[in-house]
Amino acid sequence: MNTIKHIFLACIILTMSACANDSTNNSPAKENSANTPTDTKSTPIQTAKATYQAFHSKVKPYTLYIPIGWTVKAHNKSGALDAKAPEKTDTIDYQATILLNMRKARMAYNEESKKMEVQPMDLSENAKEYMEGLQRNFDEMNVSPIEDTKVGDEIGKVFTYTYLKEDEFVNRIKAATYIFQHNSETYILTFKEEAKNFEAMQPIFEEIKNSFQFKSTN
Repeated sequence: MNTIKHIFLACIILTMSACANDSTNNSPAKENSANTPTDTKSTPIQTAKATYQAFHSKVKPYTLYIPIGWTVKAHNKSGALDAKAPEKTDTIDYQATILLNMRKARMAYNEESKKMEVQPMDLSENAKEYMEGLQRNFDEMNVSPIEDTKVGDEIGKVFTYTYLKEDEFVNRIKAATYIFQHNSETYILTFKEEAKNFEAMQPIFEEIKNSFQFKSTN
């Protein structure tokens, strides 16, 4: 009788062990960091316009707040960011979009030091060069004059523009692009929305821009 009990207990133990191994092998894979969510551990910030969650870049020294429910994609190597508002139901309207890209500083040979060194960047030239690139790529682009601004305590430039681009959307898009520099890199922060909806979204875009901060290196 004791022998039968021992055999029965051994079978139970083996069955439980097999279930545990099965559970481990079928556990979900880690989320691709290219689809990084906002920091759900941080305290949400609520304003009269929206409720935001902090996003902290893993590879660049910046943080900003993004409305809860937006899709966030952060690129592992460059630190670039692409965030979109939820799709609008029963409509084909363009989704409000946040784009953040970086450009590394140019290197130039210094005759005095005999070394390759970071070439000082002129913010106005960077903004003008970027705007001209947009004009080559977008159809029927109307652009405002470049103005002074500030993002994340850094001096910057901003301009707004509207354009048509058939392969992106059939209606006119409006955008605001902020260009500023930090640690010898140029940051390009753009907010985009269908032109007819841009004014309604602008207060939220402004709050996102104002939330942008560079992390202290101390």
